[in-house]
Amino acid sequence: MSSKIVGKSGTLIAEKTSVAAHHAQDDQGCTAPSNEQWLNEATRLERLHQSDPSQQLLRPLSYADYIQHVIDVSRPYYALSNEHEIIATDSHVRKGFACTVQAEMPLGREGGDMIFAEAGRHMAIAGSIAAALNNPVPGKFYYLALDAALARCPFEGIADALFGTTDVAVEGCSVICCQCMEITARSATCEIRLESSHTLSAWHLKVQYAVIPEKAFKKMYPPTGQSQGLLSPSAQSPYACFRGLPMPPKKLIAQGASSQTPISVQMEARMPPPDAVQCAGHFDGNPALPIAFMCAYMADLVGQSIADLVGVDIPFNPSRTTCPFQNFLQLNTWKINAKKLVFAGSHGLIMACKAWLVQGDRSAHRSLYGCELTIKAEDSQKGIAIASGTFYLERGALVDVVEDQGRKHQGNGSARLPSRL
Repeated sequence: MSSKIVGKSGTLIAEKTSVAAHHAQDDQGCTAPSNEQWLNEATRLERLHQSDPSQQLLRPLSYADYIQHVIDVSRPYYALSNEHEIIATDSHVRKGFACTVQAEMPLGREGGDMIFAEAGRHMAIAGSIAAALNNPVPGKFYYLALDAALARCPFEGIADALFGTTDVAVEGCSVICCQCMEITARSATCEIRLESSHTLSAWHLKVQYAVIPEKAFKKMYPPTGQSQGLLSPSAQSPYACFRGLPMPPKKLIAQGASSQTPISVQMEARMPPPDAVQCAGHFDGNPALPIAFMCAYMADLVGQSIADLVGVDIPFNPSRTTCPFQNFLQLNTWKINAKKLVFAGSHGLIMACKAWLVQGDRSAHRSLYGCELTIKAEDSQKGIAIASGTFYLERGALVDVVEDQGRKHQGNGSARLPSRL
Protein backbone atom coordinates (compact mmCIF):
# COMPACT_ATOMS: atom_id res chain seq x y z
CA MET A 1 0.00 0.00 0.00
CA SER A 2 1.29 3.49 -0.78
CA SER A 3 0.08 7.06 -0.91
CA LYS A 4 1.73 10.19 -2.23
CA ILE A 5 2.41 13.59 -0.74
CA VAL A 6 2.03 16.06 -3.58
CA GLY A 7 3.04 19.70 -3.50
CA LYS A 8 0.71 22.58 -4.33
CA SER A 9 2.12 22.73 -7.85
CA GLY A 10 1.55 19.03 -8.40
CA THR A 11 5.20 18.11 -7.88
CA LEU A 12 5.75 14.79 -6.16
CA ILE A 13 7.42 15.52 -2.82
CA ALA A 14 7.51 12.02 -1.40
CA GLU A 15 5.83 8.69 -1.74
CA LYS A 16 4.44 7.35 1.50
CA THR A 17 4.85 3.61 1.83
CA SER A 18 3.81 1.37 4.67
CA VAL A 19 6.53 1.72 7.30
CA ALA A 20 5.95 -1.85 8.41
CA ALA A 21 7.20 -3.07 5.04
CA HIS A 22 10.63 -1.60 5.76
CA HIS A 23 11.14 -2.87 9.29
CA ALA A 24 13.80 -5.28 10.41
CA GLN A 25 13.16 -7.67 13.30
CA ASP A 26 15.40 -7.30 16.36
CA ASP A 27 16.26 -9.88 18.99
CA GLN A 28 13.48 -8.71 21.29
CA GLY A 29 10.68 -9.12 18.79
CA CYS A 30 10.43 -5.35 18.21
CA THR A 31 10.70 -3.89 14.74
CA ALA A 32 13.16 -1.26 13.61
CA PRO A 33 14.53 -0.23 10.22
CA SER A 34 18.15 -0.78 9.36
CA ASN A 35 20.41 2.01 8.13
CA GLU A 36 20.70 0.31 4.73
CA GLN A 37 16.92 0.20 4.33
CA TRP A 38 16.59 3.88 5.21
CA LEU A 39 19.40 4.74 2.78
CA ASN A 40 17.71 2.78 -0.01
CA GLU A 41 14.42 4.52 0.75
CA ALA A 42 16.05 7.97 0.63
CA THR A 43 17.69 7.11 -2.70
CA ARG A 44 14.39 5.87 -4.14
CA LEU A 45 12.57 9.03 -2.99
CA GLU A 46 15.23 11.24 -4.51
CA ARG A 47 14.82 9.59 -7.90
CA LEU A 48 11.13 10.43 -7.71
CA HIS A 49 11.84 13.99 -6.71
CA GLN A 50 12.33 16.24 -9.75
CA SER A 51 12.59 19.67 -8.09
CA ASP A 52 15.60 21.50 -6.64
CA PRO A 53 17.95 18.84 -5.21
CA SER A 54 18.87 21.14 -2.33
CA GLN A 55 15.34 20.79 -0.97
CA GLN A 56 14.39 18.34 1.76
CA LEU A 57 12.23 15.26 1.56
CA LEU A 58 9.72 14.42 4.25
CA ARG A 59 9.24 10.71 4.79
CA PRO A 60 6.09 9.99 6.86
CA LEU A 61 6.56 7.92 9.99
CA SER A 62 3.91 5.85 11.74
CA TYR A 63 3.62 5.87 15.51
CA ALA A 64 1.98 2.45 15.55
CA ASP A 65 4.31 0.78 13.04
CA TYR A 66 7.61 2.39 13.94
CA ILE A 67 7.88 5.05 16.66
CA GLN A 68 6.41 3.08 19.57
CA HIS A 69 8.92 0.30 18.81
CA VAL A 70 12.02 2.49 19.17
CA ILE A 71 11.32 5.00 22.01
CA ASP A 72 10.18 4.63 25.60
CA VAL A 73 7.01 6.77 25.86
CA SER A 74 3.46 6.08 24.73
CA ARG A 75 0.09 7.79 24.66
CA PRO A 76 -1.24 9.90 26.30
CA TYR A 77 2.15 11.36 27.24
CA TYR A 78 3.09 11.00 23.59
CA ALA A 79 0.88 13.49 21.72
CA LEU A 80 2.75 14.26 18.48
CA SER A 81 1.07 14.19 15.06
CA ASN A 82 2.10 14.36 11.39
CA GLU A 83 5.43 12.73 12.16
CA HIS A 84 8.04 12.89 9.37
CA GLU A 85 11.68 12.09 8.94
CA ILE A 86 13.60 14.90 7.20
CA ILE A 87 15.96 13.62 4.51
CA ALA A 88 18.44 15.84 2.68
CA THR A 89 18.10 14.88 -0.99
CA ASP A 90 21.60 15.93 -1.92
CA SER A 91 23.38 13.78 0.67
CA HIS A 92 21.15 10.74 1.29
CA VAL A 93 21.68 11.36 5.01
CA ARG A 94 18.94 11.44 7.58
CA LYS A 95 18.78 15.05 8.66
CA GLY A 96 16.16 15.23 11.36
CA PHE A 97 12.57 14.85 12.49
CA ALA A 98 9.52 17.09 12.11
CA CYS A 99 5.96 16.92 13.45
CA THR A 100 3.05 18.96 14.72
CA VAL A 101 1.44 19.12 18.16
CA GLN A 102 -1.46 20.86 19.87
CA ALA A 103 -1.25 22.29 23.37
CA GLU A 104 -3.40 20.52 25.94
CA MET A 105 -2.23 21.82 29.32
CA PRO A 106 -3.64 24.97 30.97
CA LEU A 107 -1.41 28.05 31.02
CA GLY A 108 -1.25 28.17 34.81
CA ARG A 109 0.79 31.22 35.84
CA GLU A 110 2.30 31.67 32.37
CA GLY A 111 1.08 33.26 29.15
CA GLY A 112 1.53 32.70 25.44
CA ASP A 113 0.94 29.61 23.34
CA MET A 114 1.79 26.93 25.91
CA ILE A 115 3.60 26.62 29.21
CA PHE A 116 7.30 25.95 28.99
CA ALA A 117 6.94 22.54 30.66
CA GLU A 118 4.59 21.34 27.92
CA ALA A 119 6.80 22.78 25.19
CA GLY A 120 9.75 20.95 26.72
CA ARG A 121 7.73 17.73 26.95
CA HIS A 122 6.83 17.62 23.25
CA MET A 123 10.25 18.82 22.12
CA ALA A 124 12.12 16.27 24.22
CA ILE A 125 9.96 13.44 22.84
CA ALA A 126 10.59 14.68 19.28
CA GLY A 127 14.30 14.78 20.04
CA SER A 128 14.24 11.19 21.22
CA ILE A 129 12.74 10.17 17.87
CA ALA A 130 15.49 12.04 16.04
CA ALA A 131 18.02 10.17 18.16
CA ALA A 132 16.30 6.85 17.45
CA LEU A 133 16.40 7.55 13.70
CA ASN A 134 20.16 8.00 13.96
CA ASN A 135 20.81 5.14 16.36
CA PRO A 136 22.83 2.49 14.46
CA VAL A 137 21.60 -0.23 16.84
CA PRO A 138 18.08 -1.52 16.09
CA GLY A 139 15.48 -2.02 18.77
CA LYS A 140 13.78 -0.08 21.53
CA PHE A 141 15.76 2.28 23.77
CA TYR A 142 14.94 4.50 26.71
CA TYR A 143 16.02 8.08 26.03
CA LEU A 144 16.16 9.71 29.46
CA ALA A 145 16.53 13.50 29.39
CA LEU A 146 19.33 14.38 31.82
CA ASP A 147 20.36 17.95 30.98
CA ALA A 148 18.16 20.40 29.13
CA ALA A 149 18.41 24.10 28.28
CA LEU A 150 15.29 25.86 27.02
CA ALA A 151 15.03 29.45 25.75
CA ARG A 152 12.80 31.69 23.66
CA CYS A 153 14.15 32.68 20.23
CA PRO A 154 12.96 34.61 17.13
CA PHE A 155 10.23 33.13 14.95
CA GLU A 156 11.55 31.86 11.58
CA GLY A 157 8.53 30.25 9.92
CA ILE A 158 9.60 26.61 9.90
CA ALA A 159 6.02 25.45 9.20
CA ASP A 160 6.11 26.82 5.66
CA ALA A 161 9.67 25.62 5.12
CA LEU A 162 8.78 22.07 6.17
CA PHE A 163 5.16 21.54 5.22
CA GLY A 164 4.38 24.39 2.82
CA THR A 165 4.38 22.12 -0.24
CA THR A 166 2.58 19.18 1.38
CA ASP A 167 -0.99 18.43 2.36
CA VAL A 168 -0.16 18.46 6.09
CA ALA A 169 -2.56 20.79 7.91
CA VAL A 170 -0.63 22.94 10.37
CA GLU A 171 -3.22 25.62 11.16
CA GLY A 172 -3.85 25.78 14.89
CA CYS A 173 -0.85 23.55 15.61
CA SER A 174 2.68 24.07 16.80
CA VAL A 175 5.41 22.75 14.50
CA ILE A 176 8.50 20.98 15.81
CA CYS A 177 11.75 20.44 13.94
CA CYS A 178 14.76 18.70 15.47
CA GLN A 179 18.14 17.24 14.68
CA CYS A 180 20.30 14.68 16.46
CA MET A 181 23.69 16.32 16.84
CA GLU A 182 25.51 13.33 18.32
CA ILE A 183 24.71 9.79 19.41
CA THR A 184 26.90 7.17 21.09
CA ALA A 185 26.18 3.84 22.73
CA ARG A 186 25.23 5.60 25.98
CA SER A 187 24.18 9.15 25.19
CA ALA A 188 22.60 11.42 22.59
CA THR A 189 22.39 15.17 22.10
CA CYS A 190 19.61 16.85 20.14
CA GLU A 191 18.56 20.39 19.29
CA ILE A 192 14.86 21.08 18.85
CA ARG A 193 12.80 24.06 17.73
CA LEU A 194 9.07 24.66 18.27
CA GLU A 195 7.04 27.43 16.62
CA SER A 196 3.35 28.28 16.94
CA SER A 197 2.67 31.71 15.45
CA HIS A 198 4.52 34.63 13.91
CA THR A 199 3.12 36.74 16.76
CA LEU A 200 4.96 34.66 19.36
CA SER A 201 8.59 33.85 19.99
CA ALA A 202 9.74 30.33 19.15
CA TRP A 203 11.22 27.81 21.58
CA HIS A 204 14.71 26.30 21.34
CA LEU A 205 15.72 23.27 23.36
CA LYS A 206 19.07 21.52 23.64
CA VAL A 207 18.86 18.24 25.51
CA GLN A 208 21.25 15.45 26.42
CA TYR A 209 19.81 11.96 26.86
CA ALA A 210 21.04 8.83 28.54
CA VAL A 211 20.51 6.02 26.01
CA ILE A 212 19.56 2.72 27.65
CA PRO A 213 18.49 -0.47 25.79
CA GLU A 214 15.03 -1.70 26.77
CA LYS A 215 16.33 -4.96 28.26
CA ALA A 216 18.89 -3.14 30.39
CA PHE A 217 16.34 -0.62 31.64
CA LYS A 218 13.84 -3.31 32.62
CA LYS A 219 16.59 -5.20 34.40
CA MET A 220 17.45 -2.09 36.44
CA TYR A 221 13.80 -1.19 37.03
CA PRO A 222 11.63 -4.33 36.79
CA PRO A 223 8.06 -3.69 35.57
CA THR A 224 5.46 -3.36 38.30
CA GLY A 225 2.41 -3.51 36.04
CA GLN A 226 0.92 -0.36 37.61
CA SER A 227 0.03 1.24 34.29
CA GLN A 228 -1.90 -1.73 32.89
CA GLY A 229 -5.50 -0.74 32.24
CA LEU A 230 -4.79 2.71 33.64
CA LEU A 231 -6.75 4.86 31.21
CA SER A 232 -9.49 4.08 28.72
CA PRO A 233 -8.98 5.40 25.17
CA SER A 234 -11.75 7.96 25.73
CA ALA A 235 -10.38 9.25 29.05
CA GLN A 236 -9.01 12.79 29.19
CA SER A 237 -5.26 13.08 29.37
CA PRO A 238 -4.11 13.60 32.98
CA TYR A 239 -1.72 16.25 31.69
CA ALA A 240 -4.63 18.33 30.42
CA CYS A 241 -6.06 18.21 33.95
CA PHE A 242 -3.04 19.89 35.55
CA ARG A 243 -4.08 22.39 38.22
CA GLY A 244 -0.81 23.32 39.89
CA LEU A 245 0.68 22.34 43.22
CA PRO A 246 -1.61 20.20 45.36
CA MET A 247 -0.82 22.24 48.49
CA PRO A 248 0.12 25.95 48.94
CA PRO A 249 3.87 26.56 49.32
CA LYS A 250 5.40 27.83 52.56
CA LYS A 251 7.66 30.89 52.77
CA LEU A 252 11.03 30.06 54.29
CA ILE A 253 13.14 33.22 54.03
CA ALA A 254 12.66 36.78 52.78
CA GLN A 255 15.98 38.60 52.45
CA GLY A 256 16.34 42.34 51.99
CA ALA A 257 16.47 45.77 53.60
CA SER A 258 13.10 45.13 55.24
CA SER A 259 10.34 42.57 55.23
CA GLN A 260 8.27 44.99 53.14
CA THR A 261 10.86 45.24 50.34
CA PRO A 262 12.76 41.93 50.16
CA ILE A 263 15.34 41.46 47.42
CA SER A 264 14.80 37.69 47.37
CA VAL A 265 12.42 35.11 48.74
CA GLN A 266 12.68 31.37 49.37
CA MET A 267 9.64 29.12 49.37
CA GLU A 268 9.06 25.40 49.77
CA ALA A 269 6.35 23.10 48.42
CA ARG A 270 5.66 19.46 49.13
CA MET A 271 4.04 16.86 46.92
CA PRO A 272 2.74 13.43 47.85
CA PRO A 273 4.11 10.36 46.05
CA PRO A 274 2.96 10.50 42.40
CA ASP A 275 0.30 8.01 41.41
CA ALA A 276 0.29 6.02 38.19
CA VAL A 277 -2.25 8.34 36.56
CA GLN A 278 0.17 11.26 36.79
CA CYS A 279 2.71 9.18 34.86
CA ALA A 280 0.41 7.76 32.17
CA GLY A 281 2.36 6.85 29.04
CA HIS A 282 5.73 7.47 30.68
CA PHE A 283 7.17 3.98 30.87
CA ASP A 284 4.45 1.37 30.46
CA GLY A 285 4.61 -1.26 33.15
CA ASN A 286 6.71 0.89 35.50
CA PRO A 287 5.32 4.46 35.44
CA ALA A 288 7.65 7.30 36.43
CA LEU A 289 6.86 10.99 36.85
CA PRO A 290 8.01 12.74 33.63
CA ILE A 291 10.64 15.39 34.28
CA ALA A 292 8.76 17.78 31.97
CA PHE A 293 5.57 17.32 34.00
CA MET A 294 7.63 17.90 37.14
CA CYS A 295 8.69 21.20 35.56
CA ALA A 296 5.03 22.24 35.43
CA TYR A 297 4.87 21.99 39.23
CA MET A 298 8.18 23.83 39.49
CA ALA A 299 6.81 26.64 37.31
CA ASP A 300 3.80 26.94 39.60
CA LEU A 301 6.14 27.31 42.58
CA VAL A 302 8.19 29.91 40.68
CA GLY A 303 5.05 31.90 39.92
CA GLN A 304 3.92 31.91 43.53
CA SER A 305 7.43 32.80 44.73
CA ILE A 306 7.73 35.79 42.38
CA ALA A 307 4.21 36.92 43.31
CA ASP A 308 5.18 36.87 46.98
CA LEU A 309 8.43 38.71 46.26
CA VAL A 310 6.89 41.58 44.32
CA GLY A 311 3.55 41.75 46.11
CA VAL A 312 1.28 41.29 43.09
CA ASP A 313 -1.19 38.57 42.24
CA ILE A 314 -0.15 36.06 39.57
CA PRO A 315 -3.26 33.84 39.45
CA PHE A 316 -3.48 30.32 38.08
CA ASN A 317 -5.19 30.38 34.69
CA PRO A 318 -7.00 27.04 34.11
CA SER A 319 -7.55 27.76 30.40
CA ARG A 320 -5.22 27.69 27.40
CA THR A 321 -5.98 31.31 26.51
CA THR A 322 -3.94 34.19 27.92
CA CYS A 323 -6.11 36.59 29.89
CA PRO A 324 -5.03 40.19 29.04
CA PHE A 325 -6.30 41.47 32.39
CA GLN A 326 -4.21 39.15 34.53
CA ASN A 327 -0.55 39.19 35.49
CA PHE A 328 1.46 36.24 34.21
CA LEU A 329 5.03 35.05 33.67
CA GLN A 330 6.88 34.59 30.39
CA LEU A 331 9.85 32.26 30.38
CA ASN A 332 13.14 33.67 29.15
CA THR A 333 15.58 30.84 29.94
CA TRP A 334 15.46 27.51 31.79
CA LYS A 335 18.04 24.85 32.62
CA ILE A 336 17.47 21.59 34.43
CA ASN A 337 19.61 18.65 35.46
CA ALA A 338 17.71 15.47 36.33
CA LYS A 339 19.48 13.08 38.68
CA LYS A 340 16.97 10.40 39.63
CA LEU A 341 13.72 8.86 38.40
CA VAL A 342 10.63 9.18 40.59
CA PHE A 343 8.44 6.10 40.17
CA ALA A 344 4.74 6.02 40.94
CA GLY A 345 4.06 5.40 44.63
CA SER A 346 7.74 5.65 45.59
CA HIS A 347 8.06 8.78 47.76
CA GLY A 348 6.95 12.37 48.17
CA LEU A 349 8.87 15.38 46.90
CA ILE A 350 10.21 18.53 48.54
CA MET A 351 10.60 21.49 46.14
CA ALA A 352 12.54 24.58 47.20
CA CYS A 353 12.66 27.81 45.18
CA LYS A 354 14.66 31.00 45.57
CA ALA A 355 13.52 33.98 43.47
CA TRP A 356 15.02 37.44 43.09
CA LEU A 357 14.86 40.55 40.90
CA VAL A 358 17.38 40.55 38.04
CA GLN A 359 16.44 43.57 35.96
CA GLY A 360 13.94 46.44 36.06
CA ASP A 361 11.81 47.87 38.82
CA ARG A 362 10.23 45.47 41.25
CA SER A 363 6.70 44.52 40.11
CA ALA A 364 7.04 46.62 36.93
CA HIS A 365 5.85 45.35 33.56
CA ARG A 366 8.57 43.25 31.85
CA SER A 367 10.77 43.22 34.95
CA LEU A 368 13.04 40.15 34.90
CA TYR A 369 13.37 37.65 37.77
CA GLY A 370 15.79 34.82 38.41
CA CYS A 371 15.11 31.58 40.22
CA GLU A 372 16.92 28.51 41.49
CA LEU A 373 15.14 25.29 42.43
CA THR A 374 15.99 21.98 44.02
CA ILE A 375 13.88 18.83 44.29
CA LYS A 376 14.61 16.18 46.92
CA ALA A 377 13.05 12.92 47.94
CA GLU A 378 10.95 13.45 51.05
CA ASP A 379 12.14 10.27 52.75
CA SER A 380 15.84 10.00 51.90
CA GLN A 381 16.53 13.68 51.11
CA LYS A 382 18.38 12.51 47.99
CA GLY A 383 18.55 14.98 45.12
CA ILE A 384 16.07 14.45 42.29
CA ALA A 385 16.75 17.52 40.12
CA ILE A 386 18.16 21.02 40.16
CA ALA A 387 16.99 23.85 37.91
CA SER A 388 17.43 27.55 37.28
CA GLY A 389 15.69 30.06 35.06
CA THR A 390 14.69 33.63 34.30
CA PHE A 391 11.15 34.91 33.80
CA TYR A 392 9.56 38.18 32.72
CA LEU A 393 6.62 39.52 34.68
CA GLU A 394 3.87 40.57 32.28
CA ARG A 395 1.40 42.95 33.93
CA GLY A 396 -2.24 42.74 32.94
CA ALA A 397 -3.95 45.66 31.21
CA LEU A 398 -5.17 48.42 33.51
CA VAL A 399 -8.95 48.75 33.57
CA ASP A 400 -11.53 50.57 35.64
CA VAL A 401 -12.18 48.29 38.61
CA VAL A 402 -15.43 48.74 40.52
CA GLU A 403 -15.23 47.61 44.13
CA ASP A 404 -18.04 45.99 46.07
CA GLN A 405 -18.84 49.36 47.68
CA GLY A 406 -19.24 50.97 44.25
CA ARG A 407 -15.95 52.91 44.35
CA LYS A 408 -13.93 52.95 41.10
CA HIS A 409 -10.15 52.96 40.59
CA GLN A 410 -7.52 51.92 38.05
CA GLY A 411 -6.23 48.41 38.55
CA ASN A 412 -5.58 45.02 37.02
CA GLY A 413 -8.93 43.45 36.33
CA SER A 414 -9.69 39.81 37.00
CA ALA A 415 -11.85 39.14 33.96
CA ARG A 416 -11.25 35.74 32.36
CA LEU A 417 -11.41 34.79 28.74
CA PRO A 418 -13.44 31.69 27.85
CA SER A 419 -11.61 28.44 28.55
CA ARG A 420 -10.82 26.04 25.72
CA LEU A 421 -10.59 23.08 28.08
